[in-house]
Amino acid sequence: MEGELQADKFKFKFDFWSLGLVALVCFGFFASLFNIENGVRGEYYAAVVKSMSLNASNFFFGAFDPSGAISLDKIPGSFWLPAIFVKIFGFSTWSLEAPNALATIAASVIVAVAVRRVSSAKAGILAGLIIASTPILVAVTRTNHPEAIFVFMLACVALAATTAFKTQKLSRLIFLGLWVALAFDCYMLEAWAIWPAIAVAWLFTERT
Repeated sequence: MEGELQADKFKFKFDFWSLGLVALVCFGFFASLFNIENGVRGEYYAAVVKSMSLNASNFFFGAFDPSGAISLDKIPGSFWLPAIFVKIFGFSTWSLEAPNALATIAASVIVAVAVRRVSSAKAGILAGLIIASTPILVAVTRTNHPEAIFVFMLACVALAATTAFKTQKLSRLIFLGLWVALAFDCYMLEAWAIWPAIAVAWLFTERT
């Protein structure tokens, strides 16, 4: 009996889902973080993040210059995390780009969990791998451009959507909307493109 229990624990630790997630994270770290300190950075966004890291006002409004007289040309949500990294670790290519890399890795895992909820573990790992290995996303991840954190927010939208559609609770739908709002703070109107899909899924999901 004791031997059977130990065997069950061994199966639990080394099932496909667990191993798949570990492999997904390892691949993400290699694709997104390896040698990132030598990555390409945009000096315009680098100046924005450096200014945002100086004080709370610059941080909130997305100041382009240290004095806070000029703001970024878009909502600064995608640069809040890099500004925190720069504040903690100092200004460097690594601190500018590491948040994007970590966001992409997290997005691949979140998408895997979301797809597993509505399909299977294999489909979830495959979906996460697609996120982690999409060439244009990997390329953008290894810069300090805002798209990677936007993708992370959309992944959170997808995860919240699976809960909202399964439970059919208005509170969960509102929570889903809050994630869309955060995505808007990262990349503005592009985030709203997901609303038609959410509306159709909500209307045609079977009520229990």
